Amino acid sequence: MPADSTPTLPKRALLLILVIVFVNFAGFSLIIPLLPFYGRELHANAVEVTLLFAAYSFGGILERCGGDGCQTDMDVARYSSSARRPPR
Repeated sequence: MPADSTPTLPKRALLLILVIVFVNFAGFSLIIPLLPFYGRELHANAVEVTLLFAAYSFGGILERCGGDGCQTDMDVARYSSSARRPPR
């Protein structure tokens, strides 16, 4: 295997990843400014709106800790089949 042969993603896969990341950040960016208005409509006080913010972030943590327990980016890179392994 030549030294300069690095795996590349197909353009469709890259586009899909970009769309997923955009939706993830756009969702969070849209929720943050609108949440106080939702709280006002629901007659929530400041503590309850703060708990809504915390619940949204806690849900993100739970989503990150899927079926196999919490995984960091380092764990994903270490155990993925496409990760480059050091030579033996």
